[in-house]
Amino acid sequence: MYSLTTFSQIKDNLAALIPVYTNQGGNSTLIITKGGKELLDERTVTWILHKIAQLYFFNVEAARDHYGSLLAKAKNIPLPFSLGLTMIPLPLRKARVRGDKTTGFLVLEEIESIEPGKKETCVTLRCQKQIPVYLSSKVAEQRIKEGKLVQQLFTHQFLPGYTLTSDTFAPGGQQLVAEKEEMEYLARTFVQILWHKASHLK
Repeated sequence: MYSLTTFSQIKDNLAALIPVYTNQGGNSTLIITKGGKELLDERTVTWILHKIAQLYFFNVEAARDHYGSLLAKAKNIPLPFSLGLTMIPLPLRKARVRGDKTTGFLVLEEIESIEPGKKETCVTLRCQKQIPVYLSSKVAEQRIKEGKLVQQLFTHQFLPGYTLTSDTFAPGGQQLVAEKEEMEYLARTFVQILWHKASHLK
């Protein structure tokens, strides 16, 4: 298992936390780094998530309550640990026994592409690791959109002058149609949430 020092070294180098079964049927975590290195830890995803949260001075429960209220959701809330690290909860394994936890986390900034499959969705990370996600591609894409939205809300919190526009991530406006539509959706939702939040402060 890894020491706190090791977690300090990998906290800024995360790409994924994936729940896996041990040979004895217990729970452990496969950590994938930005460079594609795989590290197996005998502790659970939840334990590791909270350990990394401590290193960022990040309150997981408070963030879930806050961003969940903004997204009008109670579960599967993206977690913005920093300006460059947003963790998106997704089902990343099949349960062997009913009630087993299947949720892992992919780092938003490390997601390169999404491809629909016959039984699951395939997410390719920037390190070219392919991760099966046990959701339809439509639902997986929506979860990722929510992650992008939460990251923008988090950025706005620390940089109040920041404004999301449809070409924020494409200098010169060079975008594919799908990317442009997605950013316009995020921009509209971002403004709606801020307006809703402001109206409740009056």
